[in-house]
Amino acid sequence: MKIAVTGGIASGKSEVMQLLRDMGKTTVDADKINAKLLDSKPYIDKIRTLFPQTVTAGKVNKKALSEIVFNNPDKLAELNAVAHPAIINILNNIKGDIFAEVPLLVESGMQHCFDKVVVVTAPLETRLDRVKARDGIEKEFAMKIVSSQATDEQRLKHADYVIDNSGGEDALKKQVEKLVSDLCGK
Repeated sequence: MKIAVTGGIASGKSEVMQLLRDMGKTTVDADKINAKLLDSKPYIDKIRTLFPQTVTAGKVNKKALSEIVFNNPDKLAELNAVAHPAIINILNNIKGDIFAEVPLLVESGMQHCFDKVVVVTAPLETRLDRVKARDGIEKEFAMKIVSSQATDEQRLKHADYVIDNSGGEDALKKQVEKLVSDLCGK
């Protein structure tokens, strides 16, 4: 069974994934897949074609790329048109039962690649505070990232399970344990 775990930036997807790993579940991360792709020459060549100013000496400057795409929805769409099919291809070739962290599941249309979808939610202000602290960015730029993503309402339309990450660690852990029990019987 392939289970997608999605949610907005700083909703707590990574914490959910860590709890799943602690429970012995197999996990994959679409962002890490994308990071590996960013080390692949054919993928870098595609990025260079679209965003030549972001590739120097065969390496993608991720900060420069993010500044471009999160300030221009058309550029973000161009990047996603390259990234999403490559990520889907890799995810489709993974065998066995997995939990996959896919931040842009709805935006990419990948929800149909999974047997179940888990949406992690948290209040917007909490998420903004988390991303500002984690990434050292200003609230305005954090809001640009949030507004470039699907809304919780859009994600929830595809949800088989919802994890509310507005409480503490214990509340989150109980929800993940229930999720695993419901899906895996353990």
